[in-house]
Amino acid sequence: DSLMYFGTVNGLIYFDPKIIKNETSSSIVHLNELMLNGRKVTAASLDSPLAADIDDTQEIKLTYDQSRSISVGYGVVSPGKTSTINYQMRLLGYDKDWRNVGQQRKFQFFNIAPGRYELQIRANTSNQGWDKSPVKTLSIVVKSPFYYSWWAYMIYFIILVLIAYLLYRYFSIKLEARNAVKVVEMEKKKLEEINEAKMDFFTSVSHELKTPLSLIKAPLNHIARHQK
Repeated sequence: DSLMYFGTVNGLIYFDPKIIKNETSSSIVHLNELMLNGRKVTAASLDSPLAADIDDTQEIKLTYDQSRSISVGYGVVSPGKTSTINYQMRLLGYDKDWRNVGQQRKFQFFNIAPGRYELQIRANTSNQGWDKSPVKTLSIVVKSPFYYSWWAYMIYFIILVLIAYLLYRYFSIKLEARNAVKVVEMEKKKLEEINEAKMDFFTSVSHELKTPLSLIKAPLNHIARHQK
C-alpha cells in the first residue's frame, strides 16, 4: 500500500510518501554589517551614524561624503542549510520593484543623491510566497552637502546679482564712452561744415566784389593813361 514503516524504541512509525508536500517557509532577515567608503562602521566608530547595533537601528543619517559608498550586510539566522535561502531587496526612493538577488547577502550602492530612502530586504526558502515573507527595513537619510543648502543657493544668487550688476555697469560705461566719442566726432564734423560754409561764403563775396571792381578799374586805368 506504499506506506513506509520505521521501528523505534518507542514503537512503530509509518507514513505515506505521497502526502509529503514542499512547504514554503519565510525567514526573518537580520542586518549584520554596515560599511561606509570601504570602512566597517559600528556604534563605537568615530563619527558613526549608529547609536546601537545595525540590526537594532531603524534609521541612519549620513553626510554626503559618507554616502559615496554604502554597503549593508544581511542574512538569516537558520540552524539548517542556508544555501536554499533566497533574497529580494529594493531601495525605495530609487527602485520601484523588488530585485531578485539570489543568495547574495550584501547590498552595495554608490553616490546616491541626497534624500530619504528605505532599504527593504526579505527572504524565503523558495521563489514562491514572497508576499508573505517578513520585510526588514532600514531608513537611510543622505544629507545635502553645504553647496546644496539653501544658504549656499542664496550666496550663489547674490554672486550672480553682483556679476550681472558689474556687467551692466561695464557695458553702460563702455556705451557712454562710445556715445561721448560719437558726440565729439559729430561736433567736429559740424564745426568743419561751418568752417567750410564760411569759406564758401567769403569766396562767393570775394568773387562778387572782384567782378565790379574789375569793371571799374579798367576805365579808370584808361582815363589815367589819356590824362598823361
